[in-house]
Formats: sequence, C-alpha cells, structure tokens
Amino acid sequence: MEAGAGTVGVPVNDGELIFAFKAISEFKLVMLAVFDTIEFVFAVRLAVVEAIVLVNDVILAVFDAIAFVLDVRLAVFDATVLVNDVILEVFDTIEFVFAVRLAVFDATVLFNDVIFDVFDTIEFVL
Repeated sequence: MEAGAGTVGVPVNDGELIFAFKAISEFKLVMLAVFDTIEFVFAVRLAVVEAIVLVNDVILAVFDAIAFVLDVRLAVFDATVLVNDVILEVFDTIEFVFAVRLAVFDATVLFNDVIFDVFDTIEFVL
C-alpha cells in the first residue's frame, strides 16, 4: 500500500497542507522559544558562576588581609620577645654589678677587720 492522499500524515488538500506548514512553523517558533529559554538559563547560570567567582575573590582578599594581620602580629611578638631578652640581659647585668659591689664590700669589711686586728695587735704590744 502506497502512501497517498487520505493516508495518515499525508495532506489531502491545499488547506491541510497550509495547516501542516503553519503547524510546523509554530513548532519551530516553540523550539526557538525553548532554545531562547535554554540560552537564558545558561546566561543566568553563567552570571551565578561569575558571582561565585567574585565572592571567592573577595574571600581570598579577606584571607590575604588576615594573613597580613597575622604576619604583623607575629612580627610584634618577635619584637616583644627581643625586647624581653634585652630586659633580661639588663637585669643580669644589674645582678652582676650588685654581686661585684657585694664582693667589694666583703673585701672592704675583710680589709677593715685585718686593720682592726693589726691595731689590736699593736695596742696589745704597746
């Protein structure tokens, strides 16, 4: 059986042929609208991805700022440790000076005791 007029899907007259062309044309318009919608969805998705990239850049800049602050705090801490070491050295020096002064005082006391003993001996002899 050949496909001819009256067979399903085959137009019988010009009116049906025009209707079929209009239906195909409308279908193509619907497909075009679907493709436009898909293009719009992709454009929105691209905008979302670009926004995410921007947010990530901002977060990265914040992390860089935090890292800078931490580096500054570490430098301040290192400087504080250095100052504390210097202060400890100064205290050690002061302690050494006091030890030397105490040794000089002890030597002076000993020398005075020796002189007193010498005078006592001289006084005893005389």
